[in-house]
This record gives sequence, C-alpha cells and structure tokens, in this order.
Amino acid sequence: MEPFKSGLTRAMPHIQAALPQTAKKYLTPERMTKIVLSALSRTPQLLNCTPGSVLKAVMESASLGLEPTGGTLGQAYLIPYRNKGTYEAQLIIGYRGLIALARRSGEIRSVEAHIIRHGDEYDLEYGLTPKLTHRPNLSGDAGEMVAVYCVAHFKDGGNHLEVMTRAEVEAIRKRSRAGNGGPWQSDYDEMARKTVVRRAAKYWPLSTELASAMDIEDRAESGEGMDTSDIIDGEILTEITQEPEPQKKSKTSRVRAKLTNGGSQARLAELQEELDAIATAHEEAAKAGDQDQIAHWETEGKRITQQIAEMEGTK
Repeated sequence: MEPFKSGLTRAMPHIQAALPQTAKKYLTPERMTKIVLSALSRTPQLLNCTPGSVLKAVMESASLGLEPTGGTLGQAYLIPYRNKGTYEAQLIIGYRGLIALARRSGEIRSVEAHIIRHGDEYDLEYGLTPKLTHRPNLSGDAGEMVAVYCVAHFKDGGNHLEVMTRAEVEAIRKRSRAGNGGPWQSDYDEMARKTVVRRAAKYWPLSTELASAMDIEDRAESGEGMDTSDIIDGEILTEITQEPEPQKKSKTSRVRAKLTNGGSQARLAELQEELDAIATAHEEAAKAGDQDQIAHWETEGKRITQQIAEMEGTK
C-alpha cells in the first residue's frame, strides 16, 4: 500500500491540474486520494498492479472529474487486468459517470436507464415516433432481464429512446476484456445500463469530457489504454512513481530518532491513514446497502483502532 500512498501524495499537484474546472467545486486531490486508497482496500488485487498503471487510471478519472468509487452507486471503477504476466489497473466508467458527463454538454435535461424483466408489462413501438411503455412488477421477483433501455430528454423539448435486448448486451459483455470479472460480475445490471447509455450517447450532443470518456472506453476494450501524455508527461510519471532516495542519517540523528520513538510515530500516522480509508469504504458500503462489506469494514476498523490504542498505550 505504501508505494501507492506516496505516489498519490506526490501526484496531488498533477491531479489538481487535471481536474476540469466544473469538478473542482466538489472533487479535490485529497478526496481523490482517499477514494483511490479505499478502492485499493476493497480490491486487494489492485495492489499487485504497477503503481504507474494505477496512477494513469487515477489521472484519467481526474481529467473527467469522476470519482472511481466503484459499487452500484459509483461513477467509475478501477479494475485490475493481467497483461503479459503483469497486472495493470484500468479505468472503467459506469453508466452514472456517462450520464454525468453527458449533462455537462448543457443540452441534455435528463437521462434515465431502466431494466425490463420477465414479470414486467411493456410495449415497444418503432416508427417515426418511437414509443415505449414499461410497467415494472413491484409485487415480487420480476425475474431475469429481458431488455434494457435509455431515454434522454433534451432541453429543446426532444428526446431519444434506445433499447437493447439481453442478447445484445451479452454480445457486448463477451467482447469485453472485463466480461468475466470486475463490474460485469459484481454489478451486472449497472453494466447493462451503461452499455445502452453508451450506445445512445452516440446520438447526443457530446461534451468534451464525454467524448474523452468514449475514447477511454474504446482504448480500454482494445487494450491500448489512454494516452495521458497531454495530462502528465513521462518524466513526471517516472518521478512520482519512483520512491525518493532515502537520505542518510548521521549517528546523532539516528540516536535522536530512537529516543523520540520516531518509528512509532510514523507507524501511528500510517494506521490513522488506513483508518480514514476504512471509514470512507464503510460509508460507500452503507450507501450501497452492502451488508457484507459493512460488516467487513467495521471489523477492519475495530482491528486498526485496537492497534492504535495499543501503540498509544506504550508511548
């Protein structure tokens, strides 16, 4: 975890520079760092990814003004991929993230995406004026997904309807690099919504950020990854992903460090950072209503709190 923490700390000025002006009102480098550390804690496989790939994914997310919180309420996900024997992190944008970016064009009033299930009542008509009527079954288990649709309402009074069958969604999933893991496994409905939103967005007025997001998606599916040279150049990337050379300490300073128990102070600071990240993860789990994750982070919080209490008791 430490290489990622130190790399993110050194990257804060670059994250700040990458954030769109509209996102700086609610998203700061400090918040982004906490979100990323929380994602690393929730998905330990990300710790096996190269720090450089994690940082690039973070910079992509920052440049779009999206929070990579993951989960059913997330705008984006950090997903580990195995690439020629090495794990690399990749940013995957969720349907909520695409909708948020679409609205930044200023020409879209609202966007909705919904799942049609076997037990629902629905009627679809195409023609000069496409029409869809959907009455969801709210009395019990409505069954598996039949289709998914997206409706965009424009500020000029027009609207756009896009419908995809489950078979069409499955065809997209099977072509995806993450089709057998990641959010396709943990949040299938959210990815189905994202799939139809992405197809519909091709007919919408595109904001700069949405156009960039579509490019990121295309590159992710092809395995190319995003060209972040316009966000952060190679020399800076090398600088912030490499640990600084440790400074040699004099004998006097080493003795002073031992006398002041500097090592314990540093460890306490690390534990406090972990506790902050756990608190953020617990909050996200509570928002998603994930009881297993809530219980997990409560247990982790108690464990770290106990360690802090024990260390403070020995000072």
